[in-house]
Amino acid sequence: MLKPLLKRLKIMKSTKLKMKGVLFVSAICLMAFLETKTYAQEDLNTNLTVNGSFEELDNSRKKPKKLGSIDKLKDWESPTGVKADAFRSDVKDVPEVGIPKNKYGQEDPQHGDHYAGILAFQTGKKSKERSYLSVPLTTPLKKNKEYCVEFYVSLGEASKYAINSIGAIFRKKLDPIADKVPIIEDKIHIQHPENIIFNAFNGWEKICGTYKARGGEQYILIGNFTASGNLKRESARKPKNIKASVKTISYYYIDNVTVREYFPTEDSYRSAMKISKEDWADMTNNDKNYQPCQCKSGGVEEDHYSDLINDHFPIIEDEMNLGEKIAAHQVYFGFGKDELTDNGEENLVEIVKLLEENPSASITVIGHTDAEEDKVGLDKPMYSKMDQKRAKKVYDELVAYDIDRSRLTIELKNSTSPHPLAEGIEGEEELDQARNRRVEFKLK
Repeated sequence: MLKPLLKRLKIMKSTKLKMKGVLFVSAICLMAFLETKTYAQEDLNTNLTVNGSFEELDNSRKKPKKLGSIDKLKDWESPTGVKADAFRSDVKDVPEVGIPKNKYGQEDPQHGDHYAGILAFQTGKKSKERSYLSVPLTTPLKKNKEYCVEFYVSLGEASKYAINSIGAIFRKKLDPIADKVPIIEDKIHIQHPENIIFNAFNGWEKICGTYKARGGEQYILIGNFTASGNLKRESARKPKNIKASVKTISYYYIDNVTVREYFPTEDSYRSAMKISKEDWADMTNNDKNYQPCQCKSGGVEEDHYSDLINDHFPIIEDEMNLGEKIAAHQVYFGFGKDELTDNGEENLVEIVKLLEENPSASITVIGHTDAEEDKVGLDKPMYSKMDQKRAKKVYDELVAYDIDRSRLTIELKNSTSPHPLAEGIEGEEELDQARNRRVEFKLK
């Protein structure tokens, strides 16, 4: 703090500024106070994220005129081949990237006038494509120092699905060949403490937590870093007043990204900044300047069980009757999961086709678990009643495909009815269990 003051004194001397003794001393005291005040206020909760609310354009000053133009914003980019989007309130002549209405729905900014958007998940041929956001930090993270990280998400109305696992990771550098990689799968550093499904169309949901740095991290990346088979998702219902065309995707708006040093209390901050109690009391609006981190948590720790999923697509013969064709399609799940895999989605679509071709047909949706899930579920509620959760998931998906509820019945069998193919296969215990984590269908 003294160096800037001495520099200013030299300037004053060089310009031969004449001041009387009392006035001179008063001016120096005022400058010292202002310097202390400015120093503290600049350091209070300083956001280490460059352009965290997506307000500033890059040096070209050209506004985004199409989707995939995240690089039009200062310092932001996408580290994979699929580019994120920049939405602005000052480009209303380009409806697809406007605010509040745009290609993916309708939303007002959470902060400022602009926001970004990412493709977090999709099914079909492009299921391996996602977009991410990355931005450099103003300074590398310090080893063993904790940082408070916050950003906001809002589900775009064009999304058929809402998912969990939207989060952030930190890296020392960006992979120079990352633009050739369609999906980044990595351990998530910042995630919602309860790993909820983000399904809010109107309004913003906050994701926040604390991160203990390894040291030297210079970039933050935001997106979905979880394999599709391990995602939780649910069908989203577009509001009737929104005209966005629904696609088999999960798309999220992103806004107000902040990374700042974590100080749990005012005293801890004051101590780190070397601010006395007296100076702290003299600073105006200090109650507004100091903002403790709202979420004291890091990435979500998950139990480690088998990650094997018995995905397969059945062989359908022409001579099969309707009941046999329906029974041949089964939907398989990961351990403790009720999310549909891409293969599960494909099997479900085939069931929908069979029901549409046979409008008088009705089916029973039968949920199963494996024995280990039933055992673990006695102590851990998140793993209990997986047969019910899976059957309900498939039931809801069928209804979302406009299959009338009157044609569907749910039956639950937990692990009491193991898959016939899983019995007596020595040395294939893991596969045995994977075959039992399923939903099957029976013609009524």
